[in-house]
Amino acid sequence: MSEKQSGNSQEKPSLDASEYRQAAGLTPEPPPMVSPPPASSSGGNRPPVPPLIQPIVCPYARRRSFGCIGFAVILLLLLIVLPFVGTIVFSMIAGFFAQGMESIWKTLPEESMVNKIEMNRRVMTPGKSDKEIAVVNIKGVISNSRRSGNSSTADDICQVLEMLAKRPSVSAIVLNMDTPGGELVASDDIYEQVLACREAGKKVITRIHGMGASGGYYIAAGSDWIVSHRMALTGSIGVIMASINIQDLAGKVGIRPVVIKSGGMKDMMSSMREMTEEERKYLQSHIDSAFTEFATIVGKGRSQYGDIEAVKAAEFADGRVLTGQRAYELGLVDELGGLQVAVKKAEELGDCEGATVAIYSKKFDFFTYLLEMRARGGVADVVRSQPALLLEPGRLYLLSPSFLGLSEE
Repeated sequence: MSEKQSGNSQEKPSLDASEYRQAAGLTPEPPPMVSPPPASSSGGNRPPVPPLIQPIVCPYARRRSFGCIGFAVILLLLLIVLPFVGTIVFSMIAGFFAQGMESIWKTLPEESMVNKIEMNRRVMTPGKSDKEIAVVNIKGVISNSRRSGNSSTADDICQVLEMLAKRPSVSAIVLNMDTPGGELVASDDIYEQVLACREAGKKVITRIHGMGASGGYYIAAGSDWIVSHRMALTGSIGVIMASINIQDLAGKVGIRPVVIKSGGMKDMMSSMREMTEEERKYLQSHIDSAFTEFATIVGKGRSQYGDIEAVKAAEFADGRVLTGQRAYELGLVDELGGLQVAVKKAEELGDCEGATVAIYSKKFDFFTYLLEMRARGGVADVVRSQPALLLEPGRLYLLSPSFLGLSEE
């Protein structure tokens, strides 16, 4: 029965909306309202004008394009202007701080001036007594300019030694050395401070690890005892001054120097011309005078070489580099060994057996470091692959020729 009903229902024709309303007895739907066409000027009717279709414009399109360009411009200004302005402002603040601290230090008593330098202290070996052995590192090229790779400058080392000389608990000082040498004046400053420590009653022992040549040995000669590794490089007793002549290279690229000077020797060691014989003799006299000073210091520190002439007559007077073993045989080194041997000798000479062994260094000063960054040009930023260029024209150095890569002629 259900199947028949479903079949009959499928056979009935479908009704539209008006027929359905009549069949259901509903009111017929009124016809749609149509507005009459506007009358034309000629009296007739004209067809309706189709509505204008306005293009859809995103209200944020122009804003988004302008925002991207504006953001790029602002970002570019920040990347260029902000670091420049920040550097100027920070330099002014650092300079104001430095001037303020300088005025404060000037008001302190002279004997307390050294207390403005703060030191780092790291204990290597705790001791059984109240006495102490101070270890001071001398590493890298000796200079008063802070170089990359240097733990401290010559001025930093002098300040640390000055404080240790006034510390009653310190009985001995070990100079832990690994340096090829450096500037003559910087080396001499440390040497004079080593002598001041000895005058204050401190025993000074130098330990040469990898290298303690030229300016390094200049400092070591002022100590009470020298300990060296048998394979370390030392010696190189001499003075060097160097320059580079690029006259031919400049001529190839069309560079011509223009020099206006008050005297004939005002541009000595110029890299743009050959050195005259008069200039060479004059500079050689400076080298000879500095070498005589070096030989005098070696003669004072080594009992085997009592006077200057004995040092100048020795085989190492030509500036050659020596191994620790050969230096020991020639009397330039007192003992072969490492840091433990040096500490043991410090206990013996300083009469401080069982003393605490501690490493001393100058505490890092951020503002001073920033101010020194301004003087880092030239020599301080030379690429390490070209160490010979570390020599600044017109400056005397106590540097190992083997470190500089220069031929020993």
